[in-house]
Order: sequence, then structure tokens, then C-alpha cells
Amino acid sequence: MIIFLIFSSIFAYEKYMIAFITAAYVFCCLIYFVKHHGELKEMFIWKDRDENEV
Repeated sequence: MIIFLIFSSIFAYEKYMIAFITAAYVFCCLIYFVKHHGELKEMFIWKDRDENEV
């Protein structure tokens, strides 16, 4: 039901709803970033493997 309301409002108020959905997406991404800041600090720190491990 909610998806139907979103799609119908996109077709009725296209330029406003696309801007609203984009703004909502960016806002949710910023909230996620602030809540989970620093959890994956070591994700891209590559450690060399010993040759014996392979």
C-alpha cells in the first residue's frame, strides 16, 4: 500500500517527489554514517600474509 502511494505521488507530483525522495535518501545515508562512524576503520588496511600461510 505504501509503495502504491509513493509511486502514485511520483507520477502526480514528479518534480517535487523526486527531489523529496533524493533528499530523504541523502538524509538517511548521513544518519547511518553518523551512527556507524568508525566501525569499519580497519576494513581497507591490508596485512601481508606470510608465504607459508598460502
